[in-house]
Amino acid sequence: LGWRDSARAAAAADLHRCRKVQGDVLRAVEHCQWRLVRSLRDVYAVESTSEEGVMSICNLALPEQQHHRRPLTVRDPGISSALGYLAHAVSCLAKYLRVPLRYPVVYRGATSYLRDDTSPPILGIPPPFKYPLFFTKSERTRFEIAGLLLSKNLDQLVLSLHMAPHAPGLLLRHLQLLFSVTDNPTNW
Repeated sequence: LGWRDSARAAAAADLHRCRKVQGDVLRAVEHCQWRLVRSLRDVYAVESTSEEGVMSICNLALPEQQHHRRPLTVRDPGISSALGYLAHAVSCLAKYLRVPLRYPVVYRGATSYLRDDTSPPILGIPPPFKYPLFFTKSERTRFEIAGLLLSKNLDQLVLSLHMAPHAPGLLLRHLQLLFSVTDNPTNW
């Protein structure tokens, strides 16, 4: 009977040590996540511009969909590049935060697109569906859907950090909100 008690005590001590090591490892992983997100914020700088309803990412202007008078479907290659940067930042954030995106990003610079693997077949065509983040005259509707899906991905990331998302269409404001968690590492 005595050897059982000593075995239990040894097992309890080992379990306590393992839990302490696990806690230390988790804190180290969280610190690495924090540093990765902070460096991503430095790479993909989001700033306000002098024009109302327009923000920029890497010095490329991106109109906020709900404030801008022109539709986002203008043929401006800068918008496609800005959306490509935004999509890449969203994809990296999802990986760093270990949040699987509902609409995965396929990063290809200014010709990036989003995939929808979850929707039911449309007119007999099964998923995955691809939605371009660049404007072509023939795919205007799919481009607009891509903006909506990118907004949903950003909402998903914001909600994963237990934060309240902004109104839809404020893509760079959402990214700025996500980057703001690096201002205080205790948020992790």
